[in-house]
Amino acid sequence: MSIAPRSTGIGARIPRRELKRLLSGHGRYIDDIKLPRMLHACFLRSPHPHARITSIDIEAAKAAPGVAVVLIAADINPRCEPFVGVALHRPGHRSAPQSLLAADRAVWQGQPVALIVAESRALAEDAAELISIEWEPLPAIGDQLQAIAPDAPVIHPSLDDNVAFDFALEKGEPDKAFAEADVVIEQELRFERQMAMTLETRGLIADFNPGDGSLTVTHSHQSPFQMQHIFSRHLGIPEHLVRVISPDVGGGFGMKLNVYSDEIATVVASMILGRPVKFCVDRLESFVSDAQARDHVIKCRIAVKQSGEILAMEMDDIGAVGAYGMPLRFNIAEGMMAITVAGAPY
Repeated sequence: MSIAPRSTGIGARIPRRELKRLLSGHGRYIDDIKLPRMLHACFLRSPHPHARITSIDIEAAKAAPGVAVVLIAADINPRCEPFVGVALHRPGHRSAPQSLLAADRAVWQGQPVALIVAESRALAEDAAELISIEWEPLPAIGDQLQAIAPDAPVIHPSLDDNVAFDFALEKGEPDKAFAEADVVIEQELRFERQMAMTLETRGLIADFNPGDGSLTVTHSHQSPFQMQHIFSRHLGIPEHLVRVISPDVGGGFGMKLNVYSDEIATVVASMILGRPVKFCVDRLESFVSDAQARDHVIKCRIAVKQSGEILAMEMDDIGAVGAYGMPLRFNIAEGMMAITVAGAPY
């Protein structure tokens, strides 16, 4: 009897089963889906990194052609439990509660302030230009070093400073190693901010059925089960009545793992109107609303023998994580990885 050799798959070419369908134009993305009576949403966003909203006038926008509804914080925030993006398994991680729309104050450039729903995206954008907001600019913070300066303005009054999380990891006897080193090399490195440039931007279609209280969300997202739980918990809908469908996702790179306030606000708009509401971020909007990455200032040093043996290393990483923690990666994951794998090849 002959026994077929065991195949491990290592080093073998693995065919991608979805390629024929995608390359022949049969992919199914958010923009391919059109539901009956579907409306389109856009957001008016803060042009300031930190500013007080002294007044907002939406009457002209409400009367614009094709507009179904214009919503501000007073209309939409009470319908959603604020979310706090902290990692519960990391004691000391802090974030202020985040609501769907900025109410009295905007704390980041691009924060949504008003939601406009109309018969088309173009009509919604036209109406957004009719909204009048009076802003009072406040002291803003441009980078992480400014944020931790002694005289830095505290962005969230409920917190005593701008530090989201402080973590230290020490192994061995580094002080002894540095004292015994033949050479100590020190350097400060800056890793600039990056963002994901997905072919398909963030988007969803929310379809709330007022007849049975069910919610169906077609969502370009990397974690649909997470979003089912988020929609259920924060909008007060029993989880068995929430269905999240992720069709083909046109790129994610981790950016579509997060919870975004504008996406939940789109769901609330569907609940208010009883009609499907579609929201897709445009490319310009993605630069100010998508979760971003990197942006680290790192001071590091290594203790080395003349032979080239590395005895110890020390690293101080200060990362910019934004105005709020974002569930469910919580913004600190990147810094934690930098610290914990700093001594490894990667």
